Amino acid sequence: MLGSLVGAATVAKATSKQSVLSLILPNRVERSKVAEMMRESGRTVEEYESAREFLKRKALHRPGPVFVDGELTAVSAIELAQVLESEGHPFPCVVMARRTQSVVVLESGAELLLKPIKKESLLAAIDRCYNPEVFPMADLRWGLSRMSPRVVEVASLLVRGLNNKAIAASLGITVRTVESHRNSIMSKLLARDIPELRRKWKALQVMQ
Repeated sequence: MLGSLVGAATVAKATSKQSVLSLILPNRVERSKVAEMMRESGRTVEEYESAREFLKRKALHRPGPVFVDGELTAVSAIELAQVLESEGHPFPCVVMARRTQSVVVLESGAELLLKPIKKESLLAAIDRCYNPEVFPMADLRWGLSRMSPRVVEVASLLVRGLNNKAIAASLGITVRTVESHRNSIMSKLLARDIPELRRKWKALQVMQ
């Protein structure tokens, strides 16, 4: 079904100035609010009610980052991210989802932006789409080398979106122990939050 919606023509990779931000949100009020915040980045924004509408019209615009609601049904956000990846789409697909959906989103390999959407987080995500982060790999490797195998296990579950209680149950340890390991991981990899930790973990190529 998706194949009939995806055009076969290839689109040349756009520069950051030429590309268009695509926003896919079914709720019109929410869509308008997020689009207004996006435009504060100084970029052009195209709004879509559904993934189907986006797939039909995307060839009309230069490719750019795609921000999609994690609660889409007919064509899900994960399916859309997979379609764009298979086409070699030159920019990230960012799934806007609630914390309860984070495990599914992160395991799919898509980028995650947690709801409710905050302007600072949104603008930072847009900036990362155009300017990929460059991490001090020597520092990250040093931090990783200081972790025990158990701490690495905890980190691998954290970056998949599991909460402390779920990690404790999975590894047969206490929540308090998970919290201690979590603090150690964040400190050793100089990560301010889980999304940043995941990006650094991915850079280390130790995604489980």
